[in-house]
Amino acid sequence: MKNLKTTTIVYSNLVLLIIDIFLIYLVDIMTFKFDSNRGISGNGNPAIVLFFVIIPFIAAFIYSLITLINRTRVSFFQKSSYVIMLIAMSLILAYLQYLYTKSIYQHIDGALEGFGLVNQYTNTIFINGYTFLITVLISLIVHYFWNLSSRGSVR
Repeated sequence: MKNLKTTTIVYSNLVLLIIDIFLIYLVDIMTFKFDSNRGISGNGNPAIVLFFVIIPFIAAFIYSLITLINRTRVSFFQKSSYVIMLIAMSLILAYLQYLYTKSIYQHIDGALEGFGLVNQYTNTIFINGYTFLITVLISLIVHYFWNLSSRGSVR
C-alpha cells in the first residue's frame, strides 16, 4: 500500500468498515433466536459460512487502518495515555461481551445439549459489534507496542 494515496486508503477503510458492519448484521439476522415454545431448529447453521467471509474482511480493515496510521503518523497514537485509553476501552467492551454472552446462554438455558459451541443459536456470541471493536482495539494496542519495541518509539 506504499504507492497508494492517503485518500485512497481512507476510502478503502470506509468501504471495508461498511462491509464489516453489513456482514456482522447478516450473521445476526441469520442466527436463529431461541424460543422454548417452538423447539429446536434442525436446519443447520447457515451463518457459519459468513465466518469464513467476514474474518478476511476484518483483517483487511485492520491492515488498512494500521497502514493509514503509519502513513499519517497520527500524533495521538504516539502518546502512551491514548494506549491506556484503548486498553480501558477494550476491557469495558470485553465486559459487555461477557454480559452479552451470559444473557444468550441464560436464554438458551441448557436446551441445546449435544450442540457444539458454535451453532445456529450462538453465532452472534462470536461475531458481533463487541468482538469486532475488541479485535480492532487489541490490534491497535499490539501495533503500538510492536512499534515501540522494534523502533524504540512509536512511528
